[in-house]
Amino acid sequence: MSREPADRPATASDPGAQPLRVVMDARVLGAGIAEAHARTGIFRMAERLARGLLERDEVDLRFTSTGHLDHVHAAREFVAGRLDSDARFEGEGLMRYARGISSASFSNALRRVPLAGKTWRLLQPGLRMLRDRPAPADVYFSPYSALPPIRRTRARARVLVLNDVIPVLHPEFFVRRSVGAFRKILASIEPSDWVVAISETSRRDFLAAQPHDPGRVAVMPLAAEPAFGAPTARERVAAVRARYALGAEPYVLCVCTREPRKNLPHLVRCFAAAADSLGDLRLVLAGPSGWLEERLRDELGASPVRARISLPGFVDEEDLPALYAGARIFAFPSHYEGFGLPVLEAMQSGVPVVTSTAGALPELVGEAGLQVDPDDAPALCEALVRLATEAPLRDRLAAAGLARAAAHRWSASVDALEAVFQRAVREAR
Repeated sequence: MSREPADRPATASDPGAQPLRVVMDARVLGAGIAEAHARTGIFRMAERLARGLLERDEVDLRFTSTGHLDHVHAAREFVAGRLDSDARFEGEGLMRYARGISSASFSNALRRVPLAGKTWRLLQPGLRMLRDRPAPADVYFSPYSALPPIRRTRARARVLVLNDVIPVLHPEFFVRRSVGAFRKILASIEPSDWVVAISETSRRDFLAAQPHDPGRVAVMPLAAEPAFGAPTARERVAAVRARYALGAEPYVLCVCTREPRKNLPHLVRCFAAAADSLGDLRLVLAGPSGWLEERLRDELGASPVRARISLPGFVDEEDLPALYAGARIFAFPSHYEGFGLPVLEAMQSGVPVVTSTAGALPELVGEAGLQVDPDDAPALCEALVRLATEAPLRDRLAAAGLARAAAHRWSASVDALEAVFQRAVREAR
C-alpha cells in the first residue's frame, strides 16, 4: 500500500483535524447516466452514498472515473448536475480534450468508417492511461468496480463495497464474460484493503470465497429511497398504470433484471398454476432485459395465462415508487441475493412480500414476509393464494414490513461507511 501522505491530517476525530480526503470511483454512476437500463440497485446505492458523503463535514469527497470515455463524461456531468456539487473531479488533465473526441455521436460515427472504428478501440486504453492519476488522498473508495493497481490510487487506504460473490457461488446464472469480470474485482483486492459487504450473508460468503483479514471486512446494510412509501407515490399510481399499460386490475409485482438468478420462469409457472385461485390478479414483471432469457421466453409462450402477464420493461426511477404502491403483492423468489433491495423497497411501500429462503433474503425480511424455498413450486403457489385471499395476513405483513424497513436508513449506511474510512486511515499509519 502506498504511504504517500495526503496534505491533511488523517482523521477528523483528532483535535483540529481536517476532513478525510476521499476519492470515489464514479464509474457506476457514469454508466447509469449514459445508459438508462444500468440504473439498477447498485446505481441507486452509489448515488445515495455519494450524496450522503457530500453532506458530511468530516469528508472532503472527490470523484474519479476510468472505463469507457462516454461514461467518464457522464459521471462528470452527474456530479455537477444531478448531485448539484462542485466537488472536484480528479484526473481533469485530459478531460477537455477527451470530451471533444469521445462523445457518443463522434465514436458512433467513427464505427461506421472502415478501419476508423478499430483504430478508435485501440486508442481508448491509451487515452484512459493519459488521464491524470487522482491526487494523493486518505481513502480511495469504489462502490462497485475493481480497484485500480495500488500505484495508481495514491491513497493511504482503499475501500471497496462488495454487493455479493454470487458469480463465484453460482456461475451457472451468468454468462462467462460476467464471471470473468467479477473475478477481476476479487483479484483487485489486496490484503491491506478494506471490504464493505452489504449484508452479513455477503460478508460470510466473501470470507469463504477468498482469504482476507476478517477484521477488514465490515457490514453496511442498505436502505430504500424515501420516495418508496411516500404519499406522492400512491397519488401517481393511476398515471403509472396508464403509462405502462398495466390495466385496472390488481397485480402481483416483481422488479428485477430478467436473468436466470431471479427465478422468473418459476414465478410464471406458479402464477399460472394458482391463477384460478387468484381472482383477477395480474402478474407484472418489471425490469430491463438481461441475459439467458430463453427459459423465460419459453415459459411465457407456453403459459395458459399469458394474457394476464405484463412485461413493461425498464421502469423509470421516478415511476418505480408508484409501481410498488399500486401492487397488492410483491413476489421475489430469487435463487440468491446479496441483500435484496427490491424487497426492501416493497416493504417500505407497505406491500406484503413473498420471497425466498436463499442468500441474504431471510436476513432482510425476518418475520415481515412469507419465505419459501426457491425451488418449491407448491409452497410458492400456496403463498400467492394466501396473500391474494387473506386480507388480515396482507395487512399484518404490510405493517411488519413497514416497521422492518424503518430500521434501514441511508444515514446509518453512510455512518457505517465513514467509520470504515476512519478506521482504515488510522490503521494505515
